[in-house]
Amino acid sequence: MGESVRPELSAKAYGEAIVATTATQMFDEWVPWILTCLSKVSEEEVWYRPNEETVSIGNMILHLCGNVRQ
Repeated sequence: MGESVRPELSAKAYGEAIVATTATQMFDEWVPWILTCLSKVSEEEVWYRPNEETVSIGNMILHLCGNVRQ
């Protein structure tokens, strides 16, 4: 008594809620932040790799874009 009843989400509904929340956060918060950061470096710096084991900023952005499309 006195406790609120909260229906449990199905696994599918829970997953969809997480995807929707993440997508909103990504586009509303992360994209502007990434664009601000990119505006502070030159194109040369975007593609710079100090060594063979390091991934460039540009390559990371390409991977992020690919992940968003999936």
